[in-house]
Amino acid sequence: MFRSLLTSLLLLGLCCSSVGCASLFGDNAPSAQWVEQELSDAPPVRDLLTVCQWAAHNAGFPPGFRDVAARTYSSGWLENLQPYSNRGRRYQVVFEVEPMGGPGYARLRVRVVVEKNTEVHRTLETTAAKWEPLGDDRDRANNVLMHVLVQFQKGDATETYREKMRKQADASFGVAQ
Repeated sequence: MFRSLLTSLLLLGLCCSSVGCASLFGDNAPSAQWVEQELSDAPPVRDLLTVCQWAAHNAGFPPGFRDVAARTYSSGWLENLQPYSNRGRRYQVVFEVEPMGGPGYARLRVRVVVEKNTEVHRTLETTAAKWEPLGDDRDRANNVLMHVLVQFQKGDATETYREKMRKQADASFGVAQ
């Protein structure tokens, strides 16, 4: 009897401590808010990630990291430090490419991660900043997505990316059209 009571108290203590730890150390970051666009005439993944990289650059984000194997591109952090505590922000754009069906079909997902600077005293120093997740900025993600879509519509608006690439390849090899 004493052993079963001790075992039940021990199990109760473990359950309470795991719930307490989960609430203390749990992921308090807001869930990701992706903006998606399905592309019906998409270039190969490597080229699409290059377009995403240029779109992030055109939107003002610093260079980041492209992982072709994982089909992702993450920009560097665009920092906006402020002289008051909890006012400084930093932004990072993240792209994911998900192939769909056959060649030329892909889903492009974009999100802009936002973090706030919680440093109280040295709020204008990047090295002293203490960043906490604030959520995602869907408006900025939509803006960056438009930068990507504009890349596909340069030149003749009726000409698709594949047709442009095919024409460029034909021209470089001297193939008559």
